[in-house]
Amino acid sequence: MRRRARVLAAALLVTPLLVVGAATPCAACSCTGPATPGGVIDEADLVFVGEVVGDRLVGQGTAQRFRVDRVFKGAMPPEVEIYTDIGPSMVNSCAVLFSPGEPVAVALSRVDGGTYQASACALISIPTLERIAGPGSPPDPGAVFPAIPAANEGQRPAWRPSWWMILGAGLALAVVLIAVGSARNRRRDDRAATEGLPTDVPPPEGHPG
Repeated sequence: MRRRARVLAAALLVTPLLVVGAATPCAACSCTGPATPGGVIDEADLVFVGEVVGDRLVGQGTAQRFRVDRVFKGAMPPEVEIYTDIGPSMVNSCAVLFSPGEPVAVALSRVDGGTYQASACALISIPTLERIAGPGSPPDPGAVFPAIPAANEGQRPAWRPSWWMILGAGLALAVVLIAVGSARNRRRDDRAATEGLPTDVPPPEGHPG
């Protein structure tokens, strides 16, 4: 009985992790693009250095507002808003959110609908960017940057259990199963002690544990 309880408990602990891996493509993000910083810059449509100055939930993702400090590829206005598929209930396979409060290098690629997105597969440091592409240039106030499509506004994301909810449920089930198994073992030991039987002898074949 004890062995069965341990096996089932282990299965319950592993199952949430497998579900999370299946429900969250981020765990299976596969980078097939350029592997070098130079390749990242060449493949990107826009490259700049800026700082996150705000963000908001938009549909199933997040819109991050950047102050553009220097532009290294393409033409960009002083402030842009970039959408990423990371929100309260959805994580895109290779989406990325940048931390506010510090300058970051951002490489953007044009996606369907005419907007731009950054990818975790195209991250680059500021010193490396400057070494390859030079000092950059100031943003262009007359440059046009696509706004986040209005279709994303007001959409309520479909509810999906997050990974910590699934993991917590699995842990709770494991605790319950272990407690039930322990209670059964105690009852069997108490019964064996009352009948004068050794407690470390397994029950005979076909006898319930």
